[in-house]
Amino acid sequence: MAIDRDLTDFERAVLAHVVVDPTAWVSRPEVSESALAGKIAHHLAAFAAAVLAPDYQTRAERENAPQPVPSGSQLKEIIKKEAGRWILAQYPDWKQRNMTARMTELLKIRALAESWTAEEQAEVSALEAVWDWVKSVRSASDLLEAGVDGMTEEERSAFAAADPAHWPAPF
Repeated sequence: MAIDRDLTDFERAVLAHVVVDPTAWVSRPEVSESALAGKIAHHLAAFAAAVLAPDYQTRAERENAPQPVPSGSQLKEIIKKEAGRWILAQYPDWKQRNMTARMTELLKIRALAESWTAEEQAEVSALEAVWDWVKSVRSASDLLEAGVDGMTEEERSAFAAADPAHWPAPF
């Protein structure tokens, strides 16, 4: 049941700290008086601390504020982080550890038996293909980072490191 009253100035201020449009938030049918009171109580301390800052902004103001243009070194770090995110999205840490362990086992087998079975060779080939893909992501990152120094401020501002066009397609 939507709240059928006007928000107090205090309620509106606390909500504006955490939602873009307080009026729209309380107008949702599932928001009750108890949900409003709970949200206010949950965010009150953070709001009280933040509102004292001379440059305080509501959530709507924060979301609509122009973002600073990253410096060249900042953009290089953004690119490196995106490369890492790209790799981890395809191969999370746990999967990378398992693949490393399996390759270690396969190398031990090769050292002892001097050859792999067809199935083991297929595993090695698959693991090598994954590693080749990881290296291609790293190479793409290196190329993007190398191009940053020649970018204008406008180009750095518009650059979207997360654009899939910058990265090798996962397989």
